[in-house]
Amino acid sequence: MNTSDYEDKLKELYRKYECPNYILDGPVTEDYWSVYDNKKVLWVLRETNGSFEENFHNDLRKLLLACADNPNPNESVYNRWKATYGLVVKVSYALLNNEWIENVDNIRSVLKKIAVINIDKRPGGNRFSRKKLKEAQEKFGDIIDTQIDLLKPDIIILGNTFNYISDYIKRRGTIIDMPHPGQIRITHKKYYEELLAKKQKLKI
Repeated sequence: MNTSDYEDKLKELYRKYECPNYILDGPVTEDYWSVYDNKKVLWVLRETNGSFEENFHNDLRKLLLACADNPNPNESVYNRWKATYGLVVKVSYALLNNEWIENVDNIRSVLKKIAVINIDKRPGGNRFSRKKLKEAQEKFGDIIDTQIDLLKPDIIILGNTFNYISDYIKRRGTIIDMPHPGQIRITHKKYYEELLAKKQKLKI
C-alpha cells in the first residue's frame, strides 16, 4: 500500500460525499503496517467521541500515534484514551506477538502497527446512536469499502459493527465479530480469549 495513494483516494472520496469536517483514519503508521505480512490487524469501530478532533486536526491516526509515543498520554493527549484503546492495545499486541501483557503502558507502541477505521467519518458525540450510525453506513459505505480494499487486512476485528458493514467485508481476510472494545462486561483478557477461540474455529 502506498501512503500517498491511500491519502489521495480517501480525501477524494470525502470531498465527493461533502463532509467538510471528516475524520481521517486508517493505518497509524504506514511503515509498520506494510511490513506485517499475514498479520495486518484492522479494527472497525463506530465513531470518535468528539473529544479530540481539533487538537489532532481531525485525524484519528495522529491521536493514536500520540498515545503510542508520548511519555504520559493520559495528561498530554486524552485522559480517557484507555477506555476504548486500552483493550485494543492489549489484544493487538497479543495477536502480533502471541503473548498477553496486562500493562497497557508497556506495550502501547503497538498502536503504530495496526489500523483503525470508524464507520462514521464525522466527529462523534458522547452518546452512541444506532440511527446515526445507520445513516453513516449509507453515507460512507463506499469510503469504507475502498479503505478495506486498499488496506488488504489479514485480520478484521469488528467492534460491534458487523450489522453495519457486513456488505463490505466479504472475502476480505479473517473477520471476527466482537463486542465494542469499550465494553466492561468481561475482562480484556477474556475478550482476547473469546476472540482467539473464534479465530481458531475459522482454522486460521
